[in-house]
Amino acid sequence: MSSLFGNNPDIPTIGQRFVKPVNEPVFTEITFADLNIHPYMISNLKQNMSITKMTTVQQKAIPQIFSNKDVLIRSQTGSGKTLAYALPIVELLHKIRPELNRNSGLLALVVVPTRELALQTYECFIKLVKPFTWIVPGYIAGGEKRKAEKARLRKGCNILISTPGRLLDHIKHTKALRLNDVRYFVLDEADRMLDMGYEMDISGIVSALKVSCSNNEKEYDAMKIFRQNSKKIFTDEEIKETLKEDDMKFKTEENNIDSSKKKQIYHSSDDDDSDHAANSIVLSKKRKKDIKHSGINKKSDSTVENIQNVKQDYDNQLNRQTILLSATLTQAVEKLAGLTMHDPIFVDAAKNNLEVSGGDTNAINEDLIVPQSVIQSYIVTPPKLRMVTLSAYIAGRCQTPGQHKILIFMATQDMVDYHTEILSSILTKSIDDDDENSNPLVDVEFFKLHGNMIQKERTEVFKTFSQAKSGVLLCTDVAARGLDMPKVDCVVQYTGPISARDYVHRIGRTARAGCSGTATIFLTPSEIEFVRMLESRRIRIKQQDMNDVLDKLLGPLSKHNSVQAAAVALQNDFEDLVLENRQLGAKACKAYVSWMRFYSSYPRNMREIFNRKALHLGHYAKSFALRDPPQRIGGIGKKLYEKEISKLRHNNRLSSKPSDGVPQKKQRTGDDDEKRAGLLKRVRMLNTSEYDSGLEPPKKPKK
Repeated sequence: MSSLFGNNPDIPTIGQRFVKPVNEPVFTEITFADLNIHPYMISNLKQNMSITKMTTVQQKAIPQIFSNKDVLIRSQTGSGKTLAYALPIVELLHKIRPELNRNSGLLALVVVPTRELALQTYECFIKLVKPFTWIVPGYIAGGEKRKAEKARLRKGCNILISTPGRLLDHIKHTKALRLNDVRYFVLDEADRMLDMGYEMDISGIVSALKVSCSNNEKEYDAMKIFRQNSKKIFTDEEIKETLKEDDMKFKTEENNIDSSKKKQIYHSSDDDDSDHAANSIVLSKKRKKDIKHSGINKKSDSTVENIQNVKQDYDNQLNRQTILLSATLTQAVEKLAGLTMHDPIFVDAAKNNLEVSGGDTNAINEDLIVPQSVIQSYIVTPPKLRMVTLSAYIAGRCQTPGQHKILIFMATQDMVDYHTEILSSILTKSIDDDDENSNPLVDVEFFKLHGNMIQKERTEVFKTFSQAKSGVLLCTDVAARGLDMPKVDCVVQYTGPISARDYVHRIGRTARAGCSGTATIFLTPSEIEFVRMLESRRIRIKQQDMNDVLDKLLGPLSKHNSVQAAAVALQNDFEDLVLENRQLGAKACKAYVSWMRFYSSYPRNMREIFNRKALHLGHYAKSFALRDPPQRIGGIGKKLYEKEISKLRHNNRLSSKPSDGVPQKKQRTGDDDEKRAGLLKRVRMLNTSEYDSGLEPPKKPKK
């Protein structure tokens, strides 16, 4: 008991500051029947999707999308942004005559950050097109077989949902994917895609869309389009050729002006333009210098600059509408909006709509908006008590009557794998092994979701947990954006997020569409300043006492007469299982090392709060149910471990020499076997993945 509750840092009580959060009403009193949409669409929403009233973002965004203008939408998570753009697109497509079919081409392109969100968006479109069966949605995403996707693209679809990396891959390698006819281009969760490093992929997609406009009457070559919009380094010969062409243009212009001047001499009139002609010569000389360098500058522009140059001309040719959605508005999103949109209408569910002139979004400030129905709290716990406190929190939620679905965010894939196995093994087993009728601490199923799982398994977990009445899902940030998991009533952040925006996106998985929910973050005493950061962003959060959480262990653990005794017994169960199970011990070491690497990689502006130097690594090892000191788990520990194993094998090989001088094999003792087994359990595995998104890295194009 002393090892778990002794030598712990004091838990500070910092109090709650007065914060006025940004309130955004979710639902309005306006129904979809008030819109000028097809009666079949209204009845479909009511009967198949149980939707009658519009949310605030839908009420503001749908009329703007119908106006055929570019629209930039910002709204809190869980407010119905997907339906806000999906409904107008389907409504506009079904009005096209003659009716669309598979061979009509791709008319709407939707890009989303993750595979799960692509599948979810696809299912939303499937429901919306039920009354209009001639409209064909489709989706492609990383993890699926390219051959099957190519076959689907050849077969044809009118609406395509895709992740950015896979879409760009098909643009470069799949001739059947033609972008000539795309009328509606949607970037959903734009801030998430940029955070994940897909800026170049999105630029490549936008480039292909722009250039495809000028290829409507020509043979379409996707690979040629991609090459045309890639950054190019020019040789001296190409620069000379460009200068030569510009000189010829200048001479032609100068000759035309001279001819005009001669005509002025022989044809005098009251409004003589000779001065104007002379001024033209002066201006043309001034322009000569500009012309000489314009060709070089144009050709040496980057992909993003090329997009900006051709954007307006090509948009006018095809009249394409761009819709960009984001829960937060960062500088990167503002830049993307400026490059891909022309005079967009900015729709903010918490404010009045604003028309942004020339794509300039600097006037739009960034407020973090959290659903009003979310009760936010934080638990300050010493590092050694983190696992037992998390277990007590899960037990407390699941022991109350009703259905409970809990989402627990962790930093790395290895942490998710390890904690899913150890928590499900201990918390779901009978409390008293001697009593056959004894109940487990919690009676729920545990799930896991992260980017290193095969796509089939990920899809199955996503669907099973979404349909389950109760359950606990441990996941990385792959589930932090856009996913709509019904009836998730609690979100736990076991490791701190890398930004306040990520905090908001994580808790957005609960209290969706006006429902109530709870969000809790676990912090250690050295991380308490994160609360002040949230308060500075107008987020209201209160402290929850750790002892109140641990009290939940006393109910089922009736054989213990104190909270501390129950917590120590639970911690011993965790540690004994890690010692007995060699594979689980390896996972524990792997998870611990991956957590250390994650903690060392916080962004610069977060390192004052999540400070690597302030950690007591031995106490954190205890929270992973590891009894070994940190130096035995990773880094130098591997060398020490291998050295001891080698020494043990050498000692076992030969015993001391007998009187005749002949070496004989030493007999093993029980102590040797026990020591050997203990050393073998300290298997170290270093593979880790921080900030996992669940997406495959973009592949390099073939040369």
